[in-house]
Amino acid sequence: MPYTPQQKKKHVRELQQYLQGISYYNDKIPLIIPDGYFGKETSTAVRAFQREYKIPETGTATHETWNKIVSVYRGFIDSEPIPLDIFPSKSYLVRKGDSGIIVYVIQVILHEIGLKYDNFPDIVINGIYDNSTANAVSFLQNLSNLSQTGTVNNQTWNILSASVHHLI
Repeated sequence: MPYTPQQKKKHVRELQQYLQGISYYNDKIPLIIPDGYFGKETSTAVRAFQREYKIPETGTATHETWNKIVSVYRGFIDSEPIPLDIFPSKSYLVRKGDSGIIVYVIQVILHEIGLKYDNFPDIVINGIYDNSTANAVSFLQNLSNLSQTGTVNNQTWNILSASVHHLI
């Protein structure tokens, strides 16, 4: 049975997905977007992988290269969980009007606290630091004997982070 263009595209995309995953762990491997086409970017990523893992640099996915890519990828994803440290710095401040992943995390933690304690304010998880989020933060700050600013600084973040262990 002949090797169809669809099968080739599927295999190239799989190779690209492995390389993309590896690039999250090893910054010497360039990030590529899996598209199913073995072009210059994929060849460059394969060559970087081969260089990094001491395989002859051909820029093509030889049998040896393919097996090593799969092995390295599985080694990374099967390793110990990586702690997620998302609060940028001790001087960082999250406040009304901010948005993004850190706001989602704050809101999820506040929501979970609200599920556990009836008297805690309920909030909507929307990724936007709005009035209800600021009010819930102020409430938590009051409970924790912190200044009620309604903003999340390092101290408030540490209280939020510590509360996660009691919620699990």
